[in-house]
Amino acid sequence: MVWRVNRPESEPGLALKHMVRGEIGKLSLTFVMFVMVFYWLEPLRVGFFFSGLVIGMFCNILMPLIEIKYKLSSDAQNAKQHSEQAGQSKLD
Repeated sequence: MVWRVNRPESEPGLALKHMVRGEIGKLSLTFVMFVMVFYWLEPLRVGFFFSGLVIGMFCNILMPLIEIKYKLSSDAQNAKQHSEQAGQSKLD
């Protein structure tokens, strides 16, 4: 999906149609898998099942945020080291 979003499209309406069809397909697969899990697994603990689902959804949100925070802190450290090296080279 990211490839389609970042690619220039000559027909944006067609691209939107493909993206919506893809999302509907993913939701359909999710629904089918939920039905299979609830039908075939008898000793299913619903609380654990949905907790795992919610944790997985939050990981999709939190991991990019953590990555951005880590990247920003490492960029700040690199800039600090670069400025210190520039200051030392002026003194030499």
